[in-house]
Amino acid sequence: MINQAPEYATPTSTRLMEIPDEFCYEVPFGMLFDSLLYVGVAEQKKWYTPPHFHPHFELCYIVKGQGWFYNNSHFYNVKEGDLFLSKIGEVHYGAASGINSFKMYYLGFKLDQMKNLELEYIDIGNNRVVEDRTGTLKLMFDKIIEEIRSVQKQSMRMAQSLLIQLLITVIRNYSSAVEQGKSSSTILHPAIKRTLELLHLEVNSRHNVDDLCAAVHLSRSHLNRLFKTTLGISISDYIRALYIDRAKYYLRETNDSVTEIAERMGFNTIHNFSMFFKNFTKMSPAEFRKFVHSKTNYKDDSKV
Repeated sequence: MINQAPEYATPTSTRLMEIPDEFCYEVPFGMLFDSLLYVGVAEQKKWYTPPHFHPHFELCYIVKGQGWFYNNSHFYNVKEGDLFLSKIGEVHYGAASGINSFKMYYLGFKLDQMKNLELEYIDIGNNRVVEDRTGTLKLMFDKIIEEIRSVQKQSMRMAQSLLIQLLITVIRNYSSAVEQGKSSSTILHPAIKRTLELLHLEVNSRHNVDDLCAAVHLSRSHLNRLFKTTLGISISDYIRALYIDRAKYYLRETNDSVTEIAERMGFNTIHNFSMFFKNFTKMSPAEFRKFVHSKTNYKDDSKV
């Protein structure tokens, strides 16, 4: 497991963010019994999340496509209609796989004021994927997101009420899966596990596939085949997805100049960085930053 994974902290301000292929609403309420911290929608063909952990629980629901998560030394394949849980303090990461479109709902929550329900979530074992066979969980996610986006009177209270229903339904689904003896995790091939660790340890470095092959003692063709069979994406495409996601983060969350970001990302010139970024996002780095800032708003909690 990766030892240097950062903590993705609980939100400290209310923020609505709508950027290309993603919507996220962070809601750090101060009301009694509040549980919802953030809810979002990611719709990126090459979505990925780097190794990290939370001081809260997180649910991810696959709306479309397929992907995978690596959590607590277990590897999980997920597909449309699957829900995945990560618990407090667990280092995890994942990505979309395959060539089809991908869409995912994600939701962070805490249960400090509902200890009985919190204990049930803590007691969930390593079977972290459950199927939403009836579509009930998706409908609940849809209603929460719709309520937040509508900004009607008491919409946040309604979203909190819907969240409790969702969390209880999720617990019932996990309990049912355990009773039926279903297993959702597999053992990751050691070479793939090591390759992922090397790729994620230092996203900013220019990874060389031949060096990765040497590190895991496999030929290039063997590692490529094993990687794509396991994750549904080639090593080269995966590396590019890591780069694009990290570049977007720096452009969105820092005030560093594009030149500074290009240097940090290992590009020799700002021109090469801009061409690389635009080739995959259809926007230049400067255009992306301008768009993000125009679509990100901080809101007054008392008015929602």
